[in-house]
Amino acid sequence: MAADGADYVAKLMTAMYGNANLTGFVNLLDSAAAGGNGNGIGADDLAGIIAGQIGGIPVGGISPNHHNYGGEIIFGYRTVPEPFRLSGMDVSMNWYPSSDWSFWSAYSYLNKDEIHAEGVNDRDTLHMNTPQHKLAGGMQYKGDGHGYGLQLRWQDSYIMDGSVYYGKVESFYTLGVNASWDVPTVDGLKVGLTIDNVTDQVHREAFQGAIMGRWASVKLGYDF
Repeated sequence: MAADGADYVAKLMTAMYGNANLTGFVNLLDSAAAGGNGNGIGADDLAGIIAGQIGGIPVGGISPNHHNYGGEIIFGYRTVPEPFRLSGMDVSMNWYPSSDWSFWSAYSYLNKDEIHAEGVNDRDTLHMNTPQHKLAGGMQYKGDGHGYGLQLRWQDSYIMDGSVYYGKVESFYTLGVNASWDVPTVDGLKVGLTIDNVTDQVHREAFQGAIMGRWASVKLGYDF
């Protein structure tokens, strides 16, 4: 790596102008004991030190020679040359048998989680980064002064491809519960408890994402 010593000196002199502490420190490098040239300023000596250190840094690129596109070191986007079609559906249902009870369910389906697309990568495969099947459901009760609920969520496994990372996200399910109580001694005060993933199914919701386990929270609310 070539270094522009004259440019370094100019920028150092600009930084030193009006800064006595910096000027005194840099000028120490001008002395013979410090390896300087003794011309009265240390900016050129410091510039030489910086240029020498930068010039010694090894710089190079290593890439596999079997890659379709050669030794690329910059990530970008590629256009899929051929049209493709995806289809799917989202279905949800809500049931309210009374003013206190409610039940709900939802299902999502995608007919493909990957397609063949020649030239987009070295695998010629384009991933949708989402599972083909997702399912959720639950119930909720809100009575006089208290409430509780239950919810279940499940999703299928899928391949996640983010250019710089690639891997499989395993299928998982989570079971959650919640409850709330009015505090009788304080009008409008309510305590809530939520526990997600009660069975502690350890999982990741994205490739190389955080490991998720049981999660609980307590909330205190006041209506006024």
